[in-house]
Amino acid sequence: MTFEYAAARIEVLELVGVADGHGGYAMCETHADRLSPPVGWELIDGRPGARTLFPVSTLEPPTPADAADSDVA
Repeated sequence: MTFEYAAARIEVLELVGVADGHGGYAMCETHADRLSPPVGWELIDGRPGARTLFPVSTLEPPTPADAADSDVA
């Protein structure tokens, strides 16, 4: 796991056998799966086969037309 403070981004990658020198943090799969970024930050999961429930980079606010079609009051 690495932090990019200027870009407000956290990146999770597959563990490697040798440190890559980028100053990241090793994290087991269970904890990596539970990781959530701070409000306003983006979480990029670059592990092979990684699935995210709500990918932050693709979320867009609903349009007024979407709200009119909603069953939720």
